[in-house]
Amino acid sequence: MTFLEKTPGHRGRRKALRAINYIENGSASIMESIAFMILTLPHALGGYGLHDAVFNYEIKLKHDVSKRLGQKRCFTDLYYESKRLAVEYESFAFHNSPSEQGKDVMRAAVLEKQRIGVMRLTTIQLYDKDACRDFASILASRLGKRIQIRTKKFDQMHALLRTFLPTEKPTTV
Repeated sequence: MTFLEKTPGHRGRRKALRAINYIENGSASIMESIAFMILTLPHALGGYGLHDAVFNYEIKLKHDVSKRLGQKRCFTDLYYESKRLAVEYESFAFHNSPSEQGKDVMRAAVLEKQRIGVMRLTTIQLYDKDACRDFASILASRLGKRIQIRTKKFDQMHALLRTFLPTEKPTTV
């Protein structure tokens, strides 16, 4: 932001100032970043407009559950603090073994016990345009929002966002 404040009159400054409003630090992977953009950017930029998510939000665990997991805190991929709702991105790279999947289920149960809802977004859902829209619709409902896309630019911009997805489309294991 400091750099942009020093660039009045430069080409692209207005767009850069607008873009900086949508930057969020803390992503752990490119796929989390893409999921974040698809879910949170405004419709005119190709997203579903479900803003207010935070990357890798720290949740302190209560004593009884922290002993079970062997840790005092955990981090959720995306978190909507006002609704106590976590979105966990489950990639094939890190969630492909029964052991890892079991840990994810235990962690989700611990969060649910602390009254934090958990939604899982898989790689397949992210790549499948319709499944991703369904996920966003369910997320919107849980956030108490409705997705009403009224801009003509959405389809074009959404397609552009999807070009950021790695070209190697995932396969089921």
